[in-house]
Amino acid sequence: RPITALNLPEGYTGMFVKLRYGTTVCASETVDSKVTPRWTDEESLPKSNTFTMSASRSRRFVRQGSQDKIDSGNIDEVAEWWNPTRAGARENVLRISVDPFETSRSLRLTVIGEKLQSRMEIGVLEIPLGPALECCAQSMEDYNEDATRKNPQGLAPAYVRWFPLMSPSEVVPVEGDMGQSQRHKESEQKRDDAFAEYFAPCIKLALMFHPTEGDNRDAAALRSTNTTQNYLYANMSRLSAAVIDSSRAMELLSFVARDVDVRISITSAKTRYAFAVGGVQIDQQAIRSDSKVPVVLCPTPVKQPQPTIQFLAWKDNIRSKPGIDFLDYIALQVQELDLKIEESWLFDVLEFYLSVTERRQFRASVWDQHSQKDSSRGTTFKNEESIASFLERATVF
Repeated sequence: RPITALNLPEGYTGMFVKLRYGTTVCASETVDSKVTPRWTDEESLPKSNTFTMSASRSRRFVRQGSQDKIDSGNIDEVAEWWNPTRAGARENVLRISVDPFETSRSLRLTVIGEKLQSRMEIGVLEIPLGPALECCAQSMEDYNEDATRKNPQGLAPAYVRWFPLMSPSEVVPVEGDMGQSQRHKESEQKRDDAFAEYFAPCIKLALMFHPTEGDNRDAAALRSTNTTQNYLYANMSRLSAAVIDSSRAMELLSFVARDVDVRISITSAKTRYAFAVGGVQIDQQAIRSDSKVPVVLCPTPVKQPQPTIQFLAWKDNIRSKPGIDFLDYIALQVQELDLKIEESWLFDVLEFYLSVTERRQFRASVWDQHSQKDSSRGTTFKNEESIASFLERATVF
């Protein structure tokens, strides 16, 4: 839910917020922006001291990958507040549906101003979906914990923060920057005056995650039957490697992969595999004044980037047999990549390969010579050499 925005360009009579996730696009209603645009009254958000707890209606809200289980009887009631079809609700709830194991993408939020029957983008925000879900889950746990206290503090079940906005002219995809040009240098803050720039353009958002009915049934079944056998979640923000030619003291290339996400879920009925890489890049590190292609391989710069590599597979453990795997669903998606090879760099790599091959052959020939000498000697001579060396060491001692 967008709440309000500050320090935006003036001269617009109305503003609305547009949210894009993949091919899904949703927009809020247009509000008056002559003073300050306001889409939601923050006081109308549900608080932990608004509802009364009921033991008969208590449920569990469990963050994925967490062992903490917090009782809450208000999750459905809270979700009703965020239902855009609720009677009297304003059309400013931007709701998207995220498929399981597909949380490595990003949300692109845009503030659009209206004046004289024309529309113009005035602020852009890129929100990584995975970290956003973690923050929403933590906010819901804090809300549930606060609601069980004798004197609740009135925490909201949503993640409410001020997010910095970038100018559309600054959000230009650049080759080889690993997507950093489309993300603001600062993170979200609790206050609008906490940014490095005092009058920084920013928007206040309330983010909330609510599982679908199918997720609720699956979670209840897992808790009642305890069919989950194994669950693995690994996330690496950056993975790098380099190839160095030690003979010439030169780094030939470096490989970087960012936002590597691996998930494996094994139950008695299904096994789910998910793998995603946010971006991959290969750079040449040869120091030359005439080098024109420092980036060898990288994703093609686009306005709305997606993970470079995505893989998802669902295995049916019931139908599968020894030696035969039955897959319900399998998908592999690779984004467009740019490959540029410079001739001088190619010669450097070739020279490095030839030097490594030559050294390996030389070591192999030396090893063969030593092995032939050892095989020509008898066992008696080996024993005599070992006894002689032992006597020599004893004499020195």
